[in-house]
Amino acid sequence: EEVAREFGIPVQYQRFWLWAKRQNHTYRPNRPLTQQEELQS
Repeated sequence: EEVAREFGIPVQYQRFWLWAKRQNHTYRPNRPLTQQEELQS
């Protein structure tokens, strides 16, 4: 809800991701968080 308020994106359209560090020192989205993981954070 805080992100929705800050960026104006409704909660139902948000998806949070786990990020993976790559060998070239960049990051890329690895997989979306599960609902269980989102509730824990």
